Amino acid sequence: MLSYKLEDNLMLYTQAARGFRYGGVNLPVPLQFCATVLQNAGLTNAPATFTGDIKWEADWTHRDGAYTQFNVSDPYTRSIPSSEMLNATISSLHKNWEVDLYGTNLTNNLLVSTISPVNRYVPYQPDDMVYVGRPRTIGIRLHYGF
Repeated sequence: MLSYKLEDNLMLYTQAARGFRYGGVNLPVPLQFCATVLQNAGLTNAPATFTGDIKWEADWTHRDGAYTQFNVSDPYTRSIPSSEMLNATISSLHKNWEVDLYGTNLTNNLLVSTISPVNRYVPYQPDDMVYVGRPRTIGIRLHYGF
């Protein structure tokens, strides 16, 4: 699912699915839930399983900048910069196997989640503690369903 905040009171969501399967592998095809949809589409039966499919997913997230405190005049208030993140996965499905090629934070942006002014409590800490997200990560996952 992709989402985008157009303005303060309006959010746009989009979704895509191939066939009548949504959100992943259904083994076997659940005819008790899909029979009416198949009949309305002019189909009289369904395959026993979904095999040989390619599935893709992508999401993009944007977060505006924020402050660590409600009171911005507090000397311990820090500014967290805005950030964006793009994740994507492409999967090959075959019988009980699924192989995914995935990437997270593909734009390799610095993702600051929070800033803690630890020198407020620990005088020997030289600077604030900054918590950051993972850098770009690319990998392969292998799933077997049984």
